[in-house]
Amino acid sequence: MTKYIFGLNEHKHMKTGRTCCKTGAVEYVSFDSIKAEKEVLDIPAILFQPHRFLILGDLWKHDEASYKELLNALNTSEGNLSSHLRSLENKNIIESRKEIYNKRVNTFYRLTPKGKTEFSKLIDILNRQIKIFKDDNNA
Repeated sequence: MTKYIFGLNEHKHMKTGRTCCKTGAVEYVSFDSIKAEKEVLDIPAILFQPHRFLILGDLWKHDEASYKELLNALNTSEGNLSSHLRSLENKNIIESRKEIYNKRVNTFYRLTPKGKTEFSKLIDILNRQIKIFKDDNNA
């Protein structure tokens, strides 16, 4: 379904740089697009940070990863990775476990049930949003 919005279409002239309006302009807005925008706004902001998104994607694919594996995969600093992991753990998106091997402590991370649900929703919403963008671009 399409919603029609009548109003002013404000724009700048290329030559003069002055702003003017054309009256009676029509903007077409898809209700699907409005619904998708609301869905995107409802996603926890913590998931949108690029490094965190990559951490979650890696854990989604591999179920579990060590600190060292994540560090190598993300090519970031230890401090930066630790900060992101701590933020995700504090929000109950990921959980960690420690294991001693050759007198060294290894930390492993995985998605919590809440993290799996949130990341799955994020992927579904982004896929729907991409489809809307493609449909709007081809219209």
